[in-house]
Formats: sequence, structure tokens, C-alpha cells
Amino acid sequence: RNTFESLLQQETTPIAGAFFHSDDMALASVPALKGTIHEKMLVVAVDGQKEGLDAVKNGVLAATSVNPVCRIHRTALFLGQFFARNKESVGQAPLEIITPGPLVTADNPRVLEAMYYLADPAHCIV
Repeated sequence: RNTFESLLQQETTPIAGAFFHSDDMALASVPALKGTIHEKMLVVAVDGQKEGLDAVKNGVLAATSVNPVCRIHRTALFLGQFFARNKESVGQAPLEIITPGPLVTADNPRVLEAMYYLADPAHCIV
């Protein structure tokens, strides 16, 4: 947050938006905007954790993009199993395997509600 505040103080014109690599970082930095020329800045982040989803729902964050950590790790485990069981080489695996990470905004309540379900620790999908 200190670095973010320092950057804000250096700017003499309003900054339109900021991207943070985690919901936690974004939420910790948002209070620094209050009372500055940057107060209307759109803040977005990555994680899709419950706190980030709450912040999107309440208008604190403009958006969060889901980082599907559980899917990424699960895919790595599946690949390891394929290599071991089928005696495949690592070179046979695709160079890129896409794990969907949707953009969550208040403008799309269906995605927001779905992400609440998936982010629940009982489901551990996000």
C-alpha cells in the first residue's frame, strides 16, 4: 500500500485505473484513494476470493478475474497421472492448457453468484 500511495502522490492528474495481482492487495490499497484526485479510479484485481467478490458486489472493486488455482493444480496432477499410467513423455503434453478464469463484474450477476458458489471452501474450485 505504501508504494501505491507514493505513486498516487506523484501524479498531478487523475489516474483512470489500477490493476492489482491479488484481491487482497487491491482491497488494502483502495482506502488510499479517498480524498485524492484519484478517488474515481477503477480498481481491478485477480483472485476471485470471497472478499474480492464481496468488493465487486459492493462497488469497491470494478472487477476481479478468477485465478482458478485449484483447477491449475488439478490439471497438473492429471497430467502427472497420464504420464505415469500411460508411460507418456512430457513432450507429448500440449504446450498450453487453458484453465478458464472469468472476469467477474457487478454487471453480470450470474457470473458473480456462480463464483460465490465455486469460491466456497467446501467446493474449492477457485
